[in-house]
Amino acid sequence: MNPDRLAELEEQRRFLLSSIRDIEREHDVGDVDDHDFHALRDGYVARAAAVMREIEDGRSSLPPKPTSQWWRRPALIVGTLAVALALGVFVARSAGQRLPGQSLTGGQAVDEIAVQLSEGRRLMNTDAASAAAARAAFERVLELEPGNAEAATYSAYLLVLDGQRAGDQQMVQDGVAGLQAAALLDESYGDPHCLLAVAGGNFLDPPDEALVTSEGARCLELNPPQEMVPMIQGLIARITGETPTTTGDDVATLLAQADAAQTAGEYADALGLYQRVLELDPGNLAARAYSGYLVALNGRDSGNTDQVSQGLELMQTVADRNPDYADAHCLLALASHYFVDEPDDQLTQTEGEQCLALDAPADVVPFVQTVLDEVAGG
Repeated sequence: MNPDRLAELEEQRRFLLSSIRDIEREHDVGDVDDHDFHALRDGYVARAAAVMREIEDGRSSLPPKPTSQWWRRPALIVGTLAVALALGVFVARSAGQRLPGQSLTGGQAVDEIAVQLSEGRRLMNTDAASAAAARAAFERVLELEPGNAEAATYSAYLLVLDGQRAGDQQMVQDGVAGLQAAALLDESYGDPHCLLAVAGGNFLDPPDEALVTSEGARCLELNPPQEMVPMIQGLIARITGETPTTTGDDVATLLAQADAAQTAGEYADALGLYQRVLELDPGNLAARAYSGYLVALNGRDSGNTDQVSQGLELMQTVADRNPDYADAHCLLALASHYFVDEPDDQLTQTEGEQCLALDAPADVVPFVQTVLDEVAGG
């Protein structure tokens, strides 16, 4: 990067961090009301995060990171479309309950902490290739505030995921130990308990039944997001062999359970739940579209090209018959690009553009834009 440009960015960073401090002081003395304070501060934090990313890119002397493995993306995309990434659900919940940078442990509201937490949340909700950068952001928070429970929780959980991807059980166990330590930082903070249950059931080999049951129960006591409840209940039931407690065999409940199963990476369970929805409501758009996506995903993973084709056809039927249903177009664009040996660029472009023209889920838009950029770039 041009040194003049880097200096300009450094000046912008100083200005934005100073502006955050100024708006906090004005709010403290009553010169700025709560509504304006939240809007202004969040805007400054987002802009500061963007500037800091550009500065980091300019300073970096590391070689470019390798292209992310295409087979990892769809598993993340499934959860993002349905609800959010399992790890992102809790981050979003924390962000919604606290001001950016507000310490979970009651510590000081450090400006850079706000920026780095915001950056970590953003990166966690994109793709697997960004996990290392997300973890670096949370570890920077821990350098500034060692007792920050949110940063400790998600730094540890990302270590669990890194270990699972690498097939390194010692790394998974180290991440679990980090989550256990994070749980001690704030007894009212449910995220580490929920993630300990997930890690104990899905990533430890063999699964740790005692960990799943104890931490899952604690997670449920601490009022997790509603869409996570059936996931945790189902996880406990799967590990213990017990029948999960459900709130009724109705379409809304089944869809919520299917979404949660996708979020947890339990794709077979999710597909079974969507099939049950279709027994009750054969025309349900979400169940038809996501069933098609999961069928195609399973075909891709098992090397069954006929199954991939069946899933694509189901998504295509939903998209053709319901042109205003954004999810079907989004899923079809992603699947036609990532799930086939020879991507259908024309289909990806057509469906991707239709997805973005509609009211597509905000968190899937970057994924669809990525595949469109890849198609345009050849």
